[in-house]
Amino acid sequence: MIPDAELLLLLQEEREKQPDLAQTLELYLDLAAAKAEAAADVSAEWPERARRRLERGKPALSPDELELDYHQVQKLIRKICEIAAEHRPELSEAFARIASGLGHAAVNEKETRSLVAAYLEQRDGGLEVEPELFHFVMNQALHPVLQAYAVAVAPVLAGMPWLWGNCPVCGGHPDFAALEGSAGGRRLLCARCDSEWTYRRIGCPFCDNEDPTTLGYFTTGDGAYRLYVCERCKGYLKTIDMREMRRARPLPLERILTVAMDLAAAADGYRRMPEARSPNCEEQS
Repeated sequence: MIPDAELLLLLQEEREKQPDLAQTLELYLDLAAAKAEAAADVSAEWPERARRRLERGKPALSPDELELDYHQVQKLIRKICEIAAEHRPELSEAFARIASGLGHAAVNEKETRSLVAAYLEQRDGGLEVEPELFHFVMNQALHPVLQAYAVAVAPVLAGMPWLWGNCPVCGGHPDFAALEGSAGGRRLLCARCDSEWTYRRIGCPFCDNEDPTTLGYFTTGDGAYRLYVCERCKGYLKTIDMREMRRARPLPLERILTVAMDLAAAADGYRRMPEARSPNCEEQS
């Protein structure tokens, strides 16, 4: 995983190399700059608690253990909505509603905690806003703190097997993957905290489907990228084949550079975060 400050520099480099992606990259440049200013601390005792949860087959972070500076979260929510509305003016009213419902000073800590829990448990939060936009804003606003937890628990995860399709740190879904090595082993990237973990080569990480008749993938012309799809849950997973790449780039950067694949998947009826869960998601509390 890479800090937002480092991602910001990489995005600036890619903007110069790929002017056709300038509009998309400008959005994520502004988001990375906003997140890079946010600070997050993790209790020194937490990694040991995380170890005990992982040993029981549960994600390291329980929603009720998450320590947040709620004023900072609200401030970041407002900033993210402002940035998103500037880049997507057709959605400015929707982002204004989200800023009012999530980032307004009148929203107290208890209400904010409830909305954070809803996001972590992959619910819509009960607000009258578009679920996809709600998750986008919360993903950006909570990324600095969730990444801090991921960094803190990384030494604990080293050498500890994790066989599930959801993130071993925060329980989130993956939104990107990499194939690597001569056998094409698969590494997943968490959509929320940027943790990476090894997962089996064949199978849908969202619903655990292994039926080859309902799994497939599409390949880009150069063979470097694949879009894996599952007909059972209609989920999709962008994937880069590292064996076809001369120079490896961090997966969080690849996630942004391949936004066209997200649009193509949505146009064909596939979803980024399907309802189906991996088997252990029912026991994350």
